[in-house]
Amino acid sequence: MTEEADIKGIRMHGAGNRVLLVDRASLGSMEGPELARGTSAPIDALLVLDDRGEEGIGVRVYNRDGSDGSVCGNGMRCVAAISAPHGGEVTLISDEGPHRARVEATGDGNWLVALDMPEAQLGAATVGLAQQADEDGLIRVDLGTGELELYPVSTGNPHLICLVNEAPSAELVNTVGPAAQQLREGGINLHLVKLLSRASIALLPIERGVGPTAACATGAQAAVAALHAQDLCDVDVDVHMPGGTLRVQLGSPTHVTGPAAIDRSPLHSP
Repeated sequence: MTEEADIKGIRMHGAGNRVLLVDRASLGSMEGPELARGTSAPIDALLVLDDRGEEGIGVRVYNRDGSDGSVCGNGMRCVAAISAPHGGEVTLISDEGPHRARVEATGDGNWLVALDMPEAQLGAATVGLAQQADEDGLIRVDLGTGELELYPVSTGNPHLICLVNEAPSAELVNTVGPAAQQLREGGINLHLVKLLSRASIALLPIERGVGPTAACATGAQAAVAALHAQDLCDVDVDVHMPGGTLRVQLGSPTHVTGPAAIDRSPLHSP
């Protein structure tokens, strides 16, 4: 991509979820999807920012394949962190509206950020899969490993939550992840979740437009909302993912708290 060297961006990660933050003005004639697809940086999402003055900071999210990401909780925590590097409050504006973020600087390019998210919406209709749902609103489908029971949830992004009894194998992930994308035009996020206690779950995210990722904040929120609706967990839950742990506190708004950090990993694999 010939213009990439001219793009001014910051690589960060939220619980291992890798993002590239760029100012809209620095894109010039380039479109966000083009940069997301063409950048050589190892990222899961591109966030394009524009300063809206007292209103807050606008955030447009693109998945790694250039598709519309709508909301990226891990990425927005990163935006909040660099916007208030010494701590404080920031308002971010995504496709889902305003989000209040409270930032605590923990030193050496690391922060802890609590981000307000709209309350999750449950049910197959919220993710555009009403015709595939059973009478109880769940989706039961064979994704190549036998029938699975999936809980559909929208957090601005479409999610399917699948409870598992054991840590998911690579074979399971590589089978059900791609198969789930065929359920809905534009794909869907699938999360494999193991209950640890009423206040703790383990989650492996498989995100549309990306594949398996180290973390997914909207997926963590979706999982807690779905499981709480089934009385399987409390309203205040730690969600453990490969890249780190987020704390989800359900409510209106829901609070999702977790780390944000400067990404110092190599730009290219050795």
